[in-house]
Amino acid sequence: MQSTLIRSMRAVYESAAGPLGEGTSADILLVSIAGAVTRACERWPSFAVHTDALVARMAAIAGTEAGASAWVDQLAADDLLLAAACLARDQEAVTTVEKIVRDAIRPVLLRRHGSDTVRVEEATQITLLKVLFGEQQGREPRIAQYEARGPLTAWVRMV
Repeated sequence: MQSTLIRSMRAVYESAAGPLGEGTSADILLVSIAGAVTRACERWPSFAVHTDALVARMAAIAGTEAGASAWVDQLAADDLLLAAACLARDQEAVTTVEKIVRDAIRPVLLRRHGSDTVRVEEATQITLLKVLFGEQQGREPRIAQYEARGPLTAWVRMV
């Protein structure tokens, strides 16, 4: 069963990032990805994201460069799954990210705008639109750019 899963992950990974080659480093990368996917799915079991989509996203970010498995081991895979679920318009994921965004930026906005709650709420809504839906029609949501190099909450503060 495990070898079937690894073969499936290899096929998805290679279609997104290119050939992995053979040998120990490719095997280590695939085992690291399997572990990251498992941890993410345990954290967010109800999200409607196929594991292939998550593996493809990891592949697109990590590529086939040396050190990709070390990157996968440090990956915020659960947050990457959350971002992928948002892009798939999973309502629970969108609601979760909306709360993360609000909690992350509200203190910053309160310092900047003081007690002007209208400006704080307006800035919050603009940020939510950018993160979840894109700035303009035809532009991808900013969450599509999230690469899980750190927690989603930290990334949101930088957006």
